[in-house]
Amino acid sequence: MAEKESSRERILSLLEQNRGVFVSGEQIAEQLNISRNSVWKAVRALRKEGYKIAAVTNRGYNLTEDNDKLSVQGIRQYLQIPGNACRIQVYEELPSTNLTAKELALQGAPHGTVIIAERQTAGAGRASGSFFSPEGGLYMSLVIRPDDSEKGKNKERFALRAADSAAQAVEEVCGVKAEIQNSGDLLLNGRKICGILTESGGEIETGMIHWLVLGIGIHFSTPADAFPEELKDTDGSIYPGINAEHYIKHPHATRNHLAAAIINRIL
Repeated sequence: MAEKESSRERILSLLEQNRGVFVSGEQIAEQLNISRNSVWKAVRALRKEGYKIAAVTNRGYNLTEDNDKLSVQGIRQYLQIPGNACRIQVYEELPSTNLTAKELALQGAPHGTVIIAERQTAGAGRASGSFFSPEGGLYMSLVIRPDDSEKGKNKERFALRAADSAAQAVEEVCGVKAEIQNSGDLLLNGRKICGILTESGGEIETGMIHWLVLGIGIHFSTPADAFPEELKDTDGSIYPGINAEHYIKHPHATRNHLAAAIINRIL
């Protein structure tokens, strides 16, 4: 059974659905059957969490177009799959979304569990390497439980599927075409913008896969000068330092939209 949403979460859902449009406090209170004071308190709490919410007397509240804070509510509005097909958890910070997803997979987390973080302190890369994961990126891991017809497939096939899904989502949401490398990385203008890490659990004797974790790390708006010295010549972002012009040209190109587009394709 799904947990009951708090007033804060319900208000955020309503503002996300009306992004860029003012909704009066009275309308919010009436629609959600809560008090005007509860609306004010929830909006204040959301602002403290980093959501950009404008307020104008006699007009109400407006989640501004340039708000790009990751949230379950922000992702949900773009999903094209049944509500029970995935369970999304969003965190401000994690050591690694793959690590959290693997722990949950071992505990029996269902197919479609999605772990997302604003930033990672120990992002995992291939060959025991690391993945640079500052704020401004999209770091997500999906728990996949293959059906019987897919359990015997090589996990690299799932990695390429994840890379293809990410590339299609980037083109759909951001309007740019990324190149898929044999490694599964995505390149844009010759720079790596996305890394894929696939980990799995199964039977050693038969090679049957019981679960996979598809890790997808995308540098969405990390400024060029934020990359460490060893990555400055090789890595980049879809939007290297988002500004107001971006939101005029691509008002729907947010990380929430991109996350949903990837989830839609993989699940």
